[in-house]
Amino acid sequence: YSVGYNIRTSDGAVLTLDDILKPNSLQALSEFCADEILNMFNANSLNEAGLFEDELIISEDQDFFITPSSLVIQFDPYEIGPYAMGSIEVELKFNIIKNILKENLPFHK
Repeated sequence: YSVGYNIRTSDGAVLTLDDILKPNSLQALSEFCADEILNMFNANSLNEAGLFEDELIISEDQDFFITPSSLVIQFDPYEIGPYAMGSIEVELKFNIIKNILKENLPFHK
C-alpha cells in the first residue's frame, strides 16, 4: 500500500488531481494512463496486459506523485491487477498530457 503526497511549497497545501488537471479531465487522464499501460506491457488490451478490467477509470482521489518531467499515477497491488504484478506506476510525461494540465503550474512550464 502506498500513498503519494504532493505538497505545494509556497503554502504547504496538499495537491490533488483537481489542483493540477483542467476540469473534466479525468476521462482523458484515464485514457492516457491506459495507453501507457498498453505500451509498458506491449499489449493490445488491458486484459492482455494482465489487468482485471479492460477499461481504466481514474478517480479524483487516485494516488499520484510528481517528478520534474512527469505525473506518475500509482496503483497498489490488487487495485487494477493481480498481486503478482505488484504496484504499478504509470509515468505520464508532461509534454504528452499538457492539454489536460492547468496553466501556470510551478512544476510544468
